[in-house]
Amino acid sequence: MSEVQVFTAPQGSTLRTVIKGGEPWFVASDVCQILDIGNASLAVNGRADREDGGIDPDDRGIATVNTHSGEQQMLIVSEFGFYSLVFKSRKPEAKKFKRWVTHEVIPTIRKTGSYTAAPAFQVPQTLSEALRLAADLSDKVEAQAAQIEHQRPAVEFVDRFVEAKETQNLRVVAKVLQVKERDFVDLLLSKGILFRSRGKLTPKAEHMEAGRFEVKEIVTKDGFATVQIRFTTLGVEWIARKVAEWSQKALVAA
Repeated sequence: MSEVQVFTAPQGSTLRTVIKGGEPWFVASDVCQILDIGNASLAVNGRADREDGGIDPDDRGIATVNTHSGEQQMLIVSEFGFYSLVFKSRKPEAKKFKRWVTHEVIPTIRKTGSYTAAPAFQVPQTLSEALRLAADLSDKVEAQAAQIEHQRPAVEFVDRFVEAKETQNLRVVAKVLQVKERDFVDLLLSKGILFRSRGKLTPKAEHMEAGRFEVKEIVTKDGFATVQIRFTTLGVEWIARKVAEWSQKALVAA
């Protein structure tokens, strides 16, 4: 059974969180209730006819949670899955709720590291034990600080775009990610996200179906029609997470 931490949202509702892979995950039904999203399962898993792809599979899961009715299997979503649910909400307080989660709940979880009970403190009996304890505490503090710092760009990125309802072109997204546009396009091609069709960049069908891109026809000042690829708000937060993951793996490999 997953260790559960319960938070009280600003409007008094309950928000349950669990730790999965060292990261905070949220009980989807709690998030949807606060955001006035009627069907949590539909919002998370999407429609069977794929009109709505739901949340990315990497950002949704199941956890055993202890409830008033006993242990239950419940849908949970990752931090980025949480942002995806915020996108779906039309509730005016959604922005305030998101800010509370990103500025209070998540930092609190990352400062503590986990919710497992701490072992009983053992008083050092020798100088070497005291030095070892000091070194272990220092390493833990540094690791937590590094984790928070690593997550900051993604959080700031989502804070900047989560309220935006407009699509963004490749140049804008590349600029915000601090990547050269040409390098960004090469990355999307190498990862199989885009491909060239008759010399024009085109998103793979799976990414279009997941709602990450829109393809629009733009008429230039000269009267010429051209096709432009644009990221949706869901696509923006998805590619931000992916770029962060790829960068982290590259650093580890180096």
